[in-house]
Amino acid sequence: MSKFSDATKYADLMDLFDDVGAKLSASRAKLKFTDADARHVGLRGMQEVIAGYAFGFSSMVRDGSADGLRSTDQIYASYGKSNLAPDEMRKLVENAWKNGLLTLFHFKLDCLFQNLMKAMGTYEARCGYGKMTGQILKACNLNDQRTRDVLALVGYLRNSLHNNGMHRGPDLSIEIADMKYDLRKDKAVACAGWQHIFSAFEETITILDEILAAPVIQKLSVPIPDDYASNPVD
Repeated sequence: MSKFSDATKYADLMDLFDDVGAKLSASRAKLKFTDADARHVGLRGMQEVIAGYAFGFSSMVRDGSADGLRSTDQIYASYGKSNLAPDEMRKLVENAWKNGLLTLFHFKLDCLFQNLMKAMGTYEARCGYGKMTGQILKACNLNDQRTRDVLALVGYLRNSLHNNGMHRGPDLSIEIADMKYDLRKDKAVACAGWQHIFSAFEETITILDEILAAPVIQKLSVPIPDDYASNPVD
């Protein structure tokens, strides 16, 4: 058993939000660059995604007291009026939040990799996530099969949302902690629950730490620019 498979209640999931946020904070603490550097921008963006969904999740399940949690009936009541059964409402809320969390987290990861490749001078317009990760891992001498599979995993899970939950990429089987992932081409994805997503996030961040510590990345000119961070919309 692990903290992922043991997470069966909303309170457990809030702990997983906290753990991912803390892991990202530790990753940023290792960076010896200004906050304007794209590496900080990327990690901070992931932190903001995690925090945004964690805040919303907490507002639904907490009752306002220091440690109190709402009952199941109180959570259902917080959804408002609907002609759906309470359990159907719960599934809609969870799927919307879970899929949004997965999508926005992956967008931040994808953008960080784009910025790294631009800084290395190897970026190609409309270069896909899979090609980028392959080139970055090769440049960082981290190009073993498991590492490639872990980085591919979050992309595959997110991309399945383009296909109404179907996996269209190559087969992939991997285990992280005690969470098993088995993706089969043209089959429905059955390994994208909350526990699977948090486990994949944590392992992805571990690999991201190795990438950012690699000599080829460390020697890049500072700061690595991020176009939006340099020209934000108020």
